[in-house]
Amino acid sequence: MNKYIWTAAALALAACAPQAGSNAEGSEVAAAQRPSDKESEAYMWKAEEDWAAQAVRPIPGLMERILADDYTGVSSDGSARNKADQIKSQAEPLTGTFVSSKLEYVHYRHFGDTVIAQGQESLKRADGKPDLQLIWHDIWMFRDGKWQIVASQDSVLPAKG
Repeated sequence: MNKYIWTAAALALAACAPQAGSNAEGSEVAAAQRPSDKESEAYMWKAEEDWAAQAVRPIPGLMERILADDYTGVSSDGSARNKADQIKSQAEPLTGTFVSSKLEYVHYRHFGDTVIAQGQESLKRADGKPDLQLIWHDIWMFRDGKWQIVASQDSVLPAKG
């Protein structure tokens, strides 16, 4: 009986130990290839800024590049979108509706190959009505050598008045 306990204990320890080519070593390799936090944030900031600018001017290929194939998002109107839906919605620019966009801020929280970005942007309306203020979260993941958004959620801030 004691022999079985020691065998079970040895198997349990072996199962917990990193194996050659396992995630423990793979994570270190992936981390070594991942850009620094500062470089990653610069890339994400530019991508977020471009996404906001799409309300004013189209940027061909942007959504295909920054959204992961398994992307899902919730827009400010509450509708859920996958990557194809988001690309389709961005293909019809809101030309004439907005005259400018501005990324107000983005805060980043790093968790290895995952980053939670929380930000705010403002869009100036062409018709003189109050600017549109959005707050949002984007979840970025570093996979296959690139940062892409896997999930997002937008909310419209009420007009100040």
